[in-house]
Amino acid sequence: MMQHDTAPNGRILLVEDDATFRSFLLTILEDEGYEVRIAGDGREGLRLLGAESFDLVISDLKMPGKSGLDLFRETRQDPSAPPFIFLTAYGTVDEAVSAMKDGAVDFLTKPLVAPEALLVLVDRALANQGLARTLRSLKEASAAGLPSDELIFAGQSMNGVRKLVLDVAGTT
Repeated sequence: MMQHDTAPNGRILLVEDDATFRSFLLTILEDEGYEVRIAGDGREGLRLLGAESFDLVISDLKMPGKSGLDLFRETRQDPSAPPFIFLTAYGTVDEAVSAMKDGAVDFLTKPLVAPEALLVLVDRALANQGLARTLRSLKEASAAGLPSDELIFAGQSMNGVRKLVLDVAGTT
């Protein structure tokens, strides 16, 4: 069943095989108002990504079976795939940097020293994701030869017209 994707601060998929660390991260993120779904490994993460929509994926880099890096690379074909932040032990920083070259947003080393470090990266990634979505919709409208809503309804005087159009649009 597809879940509703209007979480107050965003929907995050957390993929981590260490149950204690996963629980710790879940608490930090939920306390900030994020809706979080958890997966214990890359296979489960891939299944959830196929079934639901997420604004961000936070994934351990190294996991048994399907690694976070495998999961990341398998999602890159989809232009609407969510951004990834990797969690990695100190010894695998080179792999995390390599993943960033392939398009990952950022990485944090484990153990997590300060929850604030995670929250700063999450806020930044979600803000960038929102900008990317806006840019995509503007490009699509432009490709279709249509001006954007912002251009059509620019200015205070158009607020009433916009409301009327939206009200009427629901009746067709």
